[in-house]
Formats: sequence, C-alpha cells, structure tokens
Amino acid sequence: MMDGASDIVVTPRVRNWSVSAIALLVSLIAGSGIEGSSSGSLITSWGSARVCLPLAAGESRVTASSTVRNEGPEPVTIIAITPIDAHDAQLADADLVPMPTVPDADGSFTIAPGFGASYPPAENLETPASAALWADRRQAIGSVIAPETTWNLAYSVSTERAGSIQGLAIDYESANGQRHRTRTHLAVELRSQCLGSTAENA
Repeated sequence: MMDGASDIVVTPRVRNWSVSAIALLVSLIAGSGIEGSSSGSLITSWGSARVCLPLAAGESRVTASSTVRNEGPEPVTIIAITPIDAHDAQLADADLVPMPTVPDADGSFTIAPGFGASYPPAENLETPASAALWADRRQAIGSVIAPETTWNLAYSVSTERAGSIQGLAIDYESANGQRHRTRTHLAVELRSQCLGSTAENA
C-alpha cells in the first residue's frame, strides 16, 4: 500500500462503471493532481491512490488506466513503460486510446476501457462511442504524442495469484533526442476478492 494514498476497490458492481465515475472518486478522495517529470513535458493525472481489482474465475489480467498529456510545444515518443515495485504481477499490455470528445446523455464523458475489465475489455465497451474509441487505440510504446494532446493510457496487469504494482514508469524522448521519465501514482492490486471498498456503497 502507498503511504497517504486512498483505497479504491472495484467490486463486481463497480466493474461496469464508466471510468469517469472512478476518476471522480479518485479526485474527491485522493485529491487528483498532476504528476510528472520536472524537466519533461509529458504528465500523468489521477493523483495518488490504490485500486483493488478482483480477478474473476479463470481470469489472469485486468485493465487500469491513466491519462497522459504532452504539455510541451514539440512531439514526444514513448520508448518504454515498466511497472514500479511489482510483486507477482506483470505489465501485459499498454495502449493509447483516444479521449472522448462527445458527452454521454447525462453530460459525463466515458473513458474506454473501464477499470476492472478483462483485456481486451469487451464488457466495458457497451456503447458505440466507447467501441469507436477502443477501435482507434494504438500501441503505447513507440507512439508519438503530439503537442497539447491527451490520451488515455490503458494497460492490463497480469498475475497467476494475488499481485500488485505501485505505478508505471514511462520513458519518453523529446524531438531533440533528450530522454525523460515520468510516472503514474496509481497502485494496482489484483486479488480474488477485494474487501473494505470505499466504492462499495456508492
């Protein structure tokens, strides 16, 4: 567990939430901030929190995400993504998914895919808009992020048993060849059962 981080547990009920709801929960509980390198232009959001994702029977990997934004005037290229302080867990996939531009009927924005989905996350792509966003995904490593653009970094964490990572380290290169590193601060735990949910009764 991360010191000072808030706990968010994704239960079967929460698995079908839009990520916008989880994002709001992180914002309200953890104080959503911007975390990134002091010298580079790529930043990540969502602040510091711990999310527990339950593994369904026969499931070995689940989905989490974090937004990444290039705040600089030049494009950057992602060259590596590695899990931080991994225990019995591995990073299996990492894709950049476009951010939604059209709000849902209730005015919220649903980011695809959702937390706790399997990977590929078919059960969290119930709307045509979400399916279209997912169809336009691209592999994160090697991708160029244009200036002043934001993407959803969707990734899956796999494990053969209970496991965890404390975030992701993202190495990237600026247009002049200089290398930088930023990181996410969302700890992900995979368990057969998640207890003590702050989201349970939401």
